[in-house]
Amino acid sequence: MAFTKVSAALLARVLVPAIGAAPGGALAQATLDHPVGEVVPFALDSGWLDNAAGEARTVWAESVFAEQSMWVRLHFAGATLPTGSFLRMTSLRDGEVQELDAPGLAMWSESTAYFNGEEVMLELVAGPGTRANRVVLGHITAQFSDPTLRVCGICDGDDRAPSNQAPFGRLLPSGCSASVYCEDGGLISAGHCGAGSDVVEFNVPPSGGDCEILHPPVEDQFPITERMYSNGGVGNDWAVFKTGVNNLGQSVFIRYGEMAPIAKSPAEIGEASAAVGYGQDASQCERNYAQQTSPGVIKGRGSTSYRFDNDVRGGSSGSALMVGGETVGVVTHCADSCTGQQGNIGTRVDRAEFVAAREAMSACEIPDGEIVFETSPFFVLGLDVSPPDNNGDGDGFTAFGRVWDSGTRVTVVAPVEASSGWCFDEWRLDGAFAGGDTTLAFTVAQGSHSLVAVYAQGNCFCSADFNQDGAVDTRDVIAFLNAWNGGDSSSDMDGNGVIDTRDVISFLNLWNAGC
Repeated sequence: MAFTKVSAALLARVLVPAIGAAPGGALAQATLDHPVGEVVPFALDSGWLDNAAGEARTVWAESVFAEQSMWVRLHFAGATLPTGSFLRMTSLRDGEVQELDAPGLAMWSESTAYFNGEEVMLELVAGPGTRANRVVLGHITAQFSDPTLRVCGICDGDDRAPSNQAPFGRLLPSGCSASVYCEDGGLISAGHCGAGSDVVEFNVPPSGGDCEILHPPVEDQFPITERMYSNGGVGNDWAVFKTGVNNLGQSVFIRYGEMAPIAKSPAEIGEASAAVGYGQDASQCERNYAQQTSPGVIKGRGSTSYRFDNDVRGGSSGSALMVGGETVGVVTHCADSCTGQQGNIGTRVDRAEFVAAREAMSACEIPDGEIVFETSPFFVLGLDVSPPDNNGDGDGFTAFGRVWDSGTRVTVVAPVEASSGWCFDEWRLDGAFAGGDTTLAFTVAQGSHSLVAVYAQGNCFCSADFNQDGAVDTRDVIAFLNAWNGGDSSSDMDGNGVIDTRDVISFLNLWNAGC
């Protein structure tokens, strides 16, 4: 089956049928998704409302209450939000707040984040001077009991242990797991989780005393905005997602700064593995649907799949299968037997269609990192660059490019002065400030990047940098004394036109101060 690309708008139409309890029982090669939540009709309509005031005001508010529910999520049938207007949702259990304007509501597929507890206050805040504001709530999803335990996937006793690793998230409402593989917010998971996932959560708290799942703060929830997936059975079960930003405007990678990199070579049979995900756990309620890591071994390798004896449960679909700190596969199915060559099953990350989908969704599948060295404004400058790149090239004259393996630590040195009166100011990497010293050490990331040495007009050298090499050290003392002994006018540090011992004192005072 060819992979499928689904937009956020289409996801809004397929979301409701994907929600519901999955059947229990031990099934050979059963998938490990475990949808959570059920649809509850909840119609509210604010009607058309104006705000003639010169400031934003709450023009309508209603409580959304689902008695005895563990959590609530709102799904809208429509909203008209002129510029400056927005919706505000507040959990009455823990005070978590989410605000969505029209673009934000579209990014969240006309829905909200997950809120703990049974009641959420919904407010329509109208922008100053706006007319015809309106919100229509279509239904909610809520959780009233924990779904049936999926019993397959445990091999020789459950050895999963709680963990809290940033690159691994919980997908909802599919009840699956995912991992961040790319700096641009790219996630990978199982294909049978593809259509039923529209939110990913990180920093997930332990579950409650009755095994009810609890949700992290709103800033740790991100909407799924794009997807490619294949739900073609064992070995052809994979998904690639892109995420939007949280309520602080942060991407997943910017917030946590970590990812689980894709392995460059397949795992070997017998290698130690780890499965990181959000499976069920009925024996210890606080671990239910919370992140756990299970150690294991790769037991078999097919052309597109692995078998392994890491412990998994319902909710583990899409968990990262890790070897040596890199992702070699995604967990998809569990088996009744873990003996012999049997075991749980995952799709290999090097399956051709899986690779093609990741390449289409992001630049992180580019194996090397390219750095283009430039100046602003443009000067033809020699930059010292080390180590040599993959082609054996190092130093160069701007503008020029070099290519290294991602993760390589590179050092570049720029001249203090580009031209008369044009002084080094700062480095900018992909447009962001990277450092204020002429020497910069940085780690090469995958993809193509721009590193710019920025120059500004001014006095480039401090007085104590007598040899004008950009550093204040003992070489400046030697250079000064040589000039002073020779009566050179450059050693007249106090500017009185006389070369005497007072110039030595003036220079040493500057040198001790660092400039």
